[in-house]
Amino acid sequence: MKFSCILSLLLFACWAPRAAGQHYLAVKDGEKMSVVVAAHDISPLVLHGDKLEQVHAMRFALGQGGEYLPLFVAIRHPDVRTTYLSMNGHEINKEFHLYCELETAYSLKHVFVVIVLHLGNDSGLFLFEVADLEPRDPRPFNVKVPMDMESKLGRYDLYLFSGGGNFSIPDAHGRDGCGARSHGAGAHQGRQRLGG
Repeated sequence: MKFSCILSLLLFACWAPRAAGQHYLAVKDGEKMSVVVAAHDISPLVLHGDKLEQVHAMRFALGQGGEYLPLFVAIRHPDVRTTYLSMNGHEINKEFHLYCELETAYSLKHVFVVIVLHLGNDSGLFLFEVADLEPRDPRPFNVKVPMDMESKLGRYDLYLFSGGGNFSIPDAHGRDGCGARSHGAGAHQGRQRLGG
């Protein structure tokens, strides 16, 4: 399959990669911040000694530093949308939906995704478990996120991690990109937007 087909996103107007090094996700773990190395459903897991333990606090920080993992994960067949119900002129039950397939040539343990939604002046960070990836075995990834933010205009950033390390995600032309893909969804006449 051609690299140009990788990450060709339905409903996307353009790519806006960030120029930065590897990212890491930290969570408030008691009185300190700990690096998230895995996820169980939507809960972060950190290392205490050599043991993975779940952290119940949900105060996250996305930081930068270090090098990307020297691995490649393809994001195939992405479908991004927002949905809502309209009642008496008001939008209720807003949700952000993301579906794609993740595929790699490597055996990867403890893979998780971080999605950062940016809507107007608000943003939210969401953590999702992917589990383990096996070579050449595409794994469906399907999430929905409730959106209680008012603005429909915005973008999202997607980060892929394994064992706490961040992958470099290739751009739509197969070139090595950066650890996050920024996207506007629901493109309409060249404008980036989420929703609508």
